[in-house]
Amino acid sequence: MDLPPDLRTFHRSRDIRTAKDLATTDSTNEDKASHSYCKLTSLICLEKKESPVNPYNRVDWTKMNSKWPLPDTDDNEINAVNSLPQLDCGAFPKSYMDTCSCCPRGIFDKHDTDTINNYRNIVLKDDDCCKTHWTRKERYQKIKAKVDRAVKLGMARLLEEAHWLYEKDVSSVLFPRSYNLSREPKAFLDDFRLTAAAGLLKWFVGRMHDGQGFSESGHRPILMSRLEFAIKRCEEFIAREIHQNIDKDFVTEFSEEEWNSFLDDYTAAVHEGAGIETTSEKSRDQLQKYLEATNPILARLKEIDPQYELNGMRNIWILKPSELCCGTGISISHSLKDIFRKIKSRPKDYFIVQKYIERPLLIHDTKFDIRQWYLVTNTFPMTIWVFKEGLLRFSSKPYTFSTYHEAIHICNTAIQEKYDEERRRRRKRGNSEEVVKSIRDQGWDCEKLNEYLKQTGLDGEPYYDKIYTKMSEAIVLTMLASQEHMDRRRCSFELYGADFVVMEDLSVWLIEINTNPRMHPPSSRITKRLYSNVLESLVKVVMDVPVNPAADTGGFSLVYKQNIPDFRPYLGPCLFVFGKSITLQEHPRKREKRKKGGTGWVKQQHQQQQQPRAWTAPPMIPRLREPKIVDFIDYLNTARCTAAN
Repeated sequence: MDLPPDLRTFHRSRDIRTAKDLATTDSTNEDKASHSYCKLTSLICLEKKESPVNPYNRVDWTKMNSKWPLPDTDDNEINAVNSLPQLDCGAFPKSYMDTCSCCPRGIFDKHDTDTINNYRNIVLKDDDCCKTHWTRKERYQKIKAKVDRAVKLGMARLLEEAHWLYEKDVSSVLFPRSYNLSREPKAFLDDFRLTAAAGLLKWFVGRMHDGQGFSESGHRPILMSRLEFAIKRCEEFIAREIHQNIDKDFVTEFSEEEWNSFLDDYTAAVHEGAGIETTSEKSRDQLQKYLEATNPILARLKEIDPQYELNGMRNIWILKPSELCCGTGISISHSLKDIFRKIKSRPKDYFIVQKYIERPLLIHDTKFDIRQWYLVTNTFPMTIWVFKEGLLRFSSKPYTFSTYHEAIHICNTAIQEKYDEERRRRRKRGNSEEVVKSIRDQGWDCEKLNEYLKQTGLDGEPYYDKIYTKMSEAIVLTMLASQEHMDRRRCSFELYGADFVVMEDLSVWLIEINTNPRMHPPSSRITKRLYSNVLESLVKVVMDVPVNPAADTGGFSLVYKQNIPDFRPYLGPCLFVFGKSITLQEHPRKREKRKKGGTGWVKQQHQQQQQPRAWTAPPMIPRLREPKIVDFIDYLNTARCTAAN
């Protein structure tokens, strides 16, 4: 294929610049032209399609090959955001050694590299490698690592395997199950259907206990067969969870029409107030049989499903933009069609779909969440400080399912402030219907919440003994799950804001973690006091504690400091094996044969030898019948001593 003149010039100038013997070329203008063409090719790819809008949130994390060119050598200041390359999905590089496309491939062969050495230092010291190219990719790695633990999709992926980091009374987390519908629609669809089946059974038991299990006037009744359908689907789930379906397939495949028909009846019953079709006494007896079969199934689901209480019965899901903040773009829905319609209207990896907590702890019929600040002063070993007091964020309206308005269900401060201003304007005009102050105006803090919980009959200090402890454990586990993606840098810190929702049983659920949490402007007397206390305490921890470990830390308390064992210096790349040669005794037959058939010189040597050659037994290396962790050097010393004896 014939190349355009400027492209031929680019390839020729690139070859001149990369040749070692002609590295110092005097064609300055030609180099600048080639650099400007490099910038153009980073935006336009002639052979490959453009990369997705968001290259971070992918199911395939194994590789991403960059296709950016060399930057200008005179660009000393690099914008970290603008310098992000376009990426193609492949295998993600495990180290900086696999990322550079212009450095000589043998650069690392000249150095004794191991896991302890830093490849970055080698690159910056070598004259044959472009330092700016590596600096850009290093900054990309740091930005990507921050995205992994900060955006909602990245945090959900990290917490999927976080159960391996569980430690009793140290690290544990409750996180509502979340899905990326652009990557895993089938998993969400199965979960949605199963939650609807269990929700219908919960609704049926509740209606029967209240005496409302029959159809009412004005509502379209649902078929009784829907109960049997839901019971069988829950039984299949239980059999799969307890591994009863290994030898026999319990799962029955149903068409999309059957599932859609069931979901329509489920919505009519749970959300629209429909009853169950009963036309005779026989059908009422059948309802009683269904009730007797449903109770043990729900009890079994409660045992094996850790999010049984979270599910509720309304099958409500919340859609959040993965990379937005301040409650922007959040919507709530129980309709499967509505959820998929919103997902398709946005680019891939835009939304995260999370199970909505339907039964939160309410204070005077008002929903609230807790913003908990914490400080990370070291990533290796992980050091976490948690602020002793959290911010209670209340909604503006009483909690109800009649509408999914953000003033009722979204407790974000930026959202609720809009309705505070509206209420103030109505009061100023004199047409407000509110007689008493909203709970947001009553100045609730953690101490007042603790007193409220004690009045409900809870013993001890409910907030500090249960809620605060569980929040600290969730923060520790989340940060440990993201530790390998964090930059190890001394003399630095970062302040985070974690959002939690407390349920009726005082279980604490992590909703999201925010970098750069909002600290201004204060929206009330409570926030004004807390914001200033957090910042003052932060300065004490960062500035005073390194100098004096016993210094005052203000409102922060150290909840976790990772214990990293010391590594021995011999655990490097060098391995020394000590030993001695083994001299075995010659077999008697061979010795006699050699005596008889040997030459005169051999006989003479044999006669001079008064004693036979010594036989050295092989060293007895201790063998372990069971797996055991031992010190390698001590193991070798033991073997040498045994051989010498």
